[in-house]
Amino acid sequence: MRNLFEPKIIQKRHFLILEVLIAFSLIVLCILPLLHPHFYIYKTQKSFLNRTKLNHAVNLFYTNILEKMHTNEIKLQDVLSNRVVPVEDGSFQNFPSYKGSYQLSYKYKEYPDFTKFKVSLKLMLKPTDKGRVITYSYIIPVGYAGSPLNLSKEAVDKSEVDAGEELGEEGKQKVEEATANEE
Repeated sequence: MRNLFEPKIIQKRHFLILEVLIAFSLIVLCILPLLHPHFYIYKTQKSFLNRTKLNHAVNLFYTNILEKMHTNEIKLQDVLSNRVVPVEDGSFQNFPSYKGSYQLSYKYKEYPDFTKFKVSLKLMLKPTDKGRVITYSYIIPVGYAGSPLNLSKEAVDKSEVDAGEELGEEGKQKVEEATANEE
């Protein structure tokens, strides 16, 4: 019979490195599916934030163009030339992966006594890494009720229009009537 006070000798079996590697790989394989949704959410939120920041920069650029047109830094001849101009004023300096350019063009609709003009701004942002070009389009109404521009088709064709010419009270009333008839 065995003595109850005698210590029991237990033979310990050590883990093999292969067993440890298999256990670690099983744990990693189980954790990866749990982490994937979190990384996906982070990636989509980051891309949404970048897109929002880019839209904000584009809107600031648009207001810059409006301000330049209002202060006559952008002349009517520049609009009529319909050329593509690179953006070099630092508007997109926070986005070095984009090269920008814009184009101003005009459209007009003739009425019996005046012509209503719309200037369109087309901003093109081309990613440097072979992505697709992002295009933003804006319509800037010029020569409508409340605008002090007097533009005629002949003057635009000759590019002799000064953006500071007044419509006068009679011209403003005609513009208001024409815009009310359009709606």
